[in-house]
Amino acid sequence: MSTATPIDDRDRADLDAAPGPIVTVVTVPQYLWRRLRQGELGQLPVVLGLAAVWVYFQLANDNFLSSGNLTNLMMQIAAMGTISVGVVLVLLLGEIDLSVAYVSGLAAATMAVLNVKSEWPAVPSILAGLAVGVGIGLLQGLWVTKLKVPSFVVTLAGFLAWQGALFRVLGSTGTVNLNDDTIVGLMGTFFSDTVGWLLAAAVIVIVAGLTWLRRRRALAAGLVAPPLAGDIVRVVVVAVGSIWAVAVFN
Repeated sequence: MSTATPIDDRDRADLDAAPGPIVTVVTVPQYLWRRLRQGELGQLPVVLGLAAVWVYFQLANDNFLSSGNLTNLMMQIAAMGTISVGVVLVLLLGEIDLSVAYVSGLAAATMAVLNVKSEWPAVPSILAGLAVGVGIGLLQGLWVTKLKVPSFVVTLAGFLAWQGALFRVLGSTGTVNLNDDTIVGLMGTFFSDTVGWLLAAAVIVIVAGLTWLRRRRALAAGLVAPPLAGDIVRVVVVAVGSIWAVAVFN
């Protein structure tokens, strides 16, 4: 049996006078130390690793950080970087995709074969390649979500199946030479300097806006707000990096 303790006038006055959400603002060293103790290093290990790689290769070859070499590197990693974005989303869900390499290869081979051997125009060929990737992703995704088969098993089977399909689509030659200006231009088109600066400005504005929005929501919810100096440094680093990158590539 429970009893309720009555609230007297003094307690009621204290409740009425109670403040709203308590906002806690910490300094930059305190914020960094707390994240270090909790293992919340974010992108710092990746940035430090990249910096170490850049320093090593620049010392080994003075042309590594040149505009021409960096441009070639960006062109070569663009496709793999795009695929990596999709893989990251799968990993964030606690799943895995072992078939992504051959799925992307099959989609690209479908586009190339339709364009070169079947003489399809560029746009329908590209759409057909995208449809292959979407269809395979839908099939494997439904197998995991509806039939409850582990993604490791489904994508391992897909790894073998789509590899065979890729070889079947390419045929005995194993390669297809693309000559269509529209398809080749997807990788070989260089934009004007103005477009580069507009992209840099857009990145800076988006990062600054998201940083301000996150800080505002944290303060409104009474959470520990990141130090203002840290947010400013983050935006400045992104701004300097974007401006430097566009200047080098231009």
